Amino acid sequence: CNFINNTAQDSGSAIYYRPDNPLTVGATKANITNCKFADNNVTGTDGIATVWFESSQGKIDKCNFTSNNAATAGGIYVNINDVKIINSNFTCNVASNKAGAIYFTSASTGSSANNCRFINNTAATGGAVVIEASSVSVNNSYFKNNNATANGGAVYVGAGSTATLKDDTFEENISRSEERFSRNAE
Repeated sequence: CNFINNTAQDSGSAIYYRPDNPLTVGATKANITNCKFADNNVTGTDGIATVWFESSQGKIDKCNFTSNNAATAGGIYVNINDVKIINSNFTCNVASNKAGAIYFTSASTGSSANNCRFINNTAATGGAVVIEASSVSVNNSYFKNNNATANGGAVYVGAGSTATLKDDTFEENISRSEERFSRNAE
């Protein structure tokens, strides 16, 4: 599946998934596989994500997110526990606020990003990934040339969060605070 040049005012320019949404009532699991998300935009000043993911379980596998834009989470906004993002690429996504690629909220404990590539993503905080007041793991992933104008060029971990980073590679990520990885920096 391809999601290209879609626009939303508030959230989910490509996919907005919630179990209480009239289109998905009763669904408890969402799997998104082999999809391309490119040039999607959330235009509102508080707009969130190309993919807004609010499900009790789910998986995003082998997907490519390229040149998507939002105020928060240029790629994926995870607002529920146990969402697995695997084997996916995030390139040139932009968030004017937080999380160029993925935003894990306080409700996303137990979620993870594994075997992913984050290249040339940009945000004010968390050039690629933000983990906010939750417990999330990021493993076997590659971060290169991500940029934050404030903190966390590659990854920003907020207060009250537990981040497990294992076997990840960080190259040439930049933040104004000169940190590739930032914990409780705000």
